[in-house]
Amino acid sequence: MAENISFLCPGCQSRLRASTRYVGRSNPCPRCGQMVVVLPRPPAEEASLLVFDDGYRLPRREPWRM
Repeated sequence: MAENISFLCPGCQSRLRASTRYVGRSNPCPRCGQMVVVLPRPPAEEASLLVFDDGYRLPRREPWRM
């Protein structure tokens, strides 16, 4: 299944969407007609998950004593 890439037209700033199979190809923007090249996703968008771990843990709760 092909994924989609969304990007802005450099001419009219319309949000466009194309399938990843069209990376590297150019097409006119449907709104303004300026030629737009479908670029690959930046590496930041390729990352599926980014986890920050500073090592901090909440203190363990002691059970209630009766």
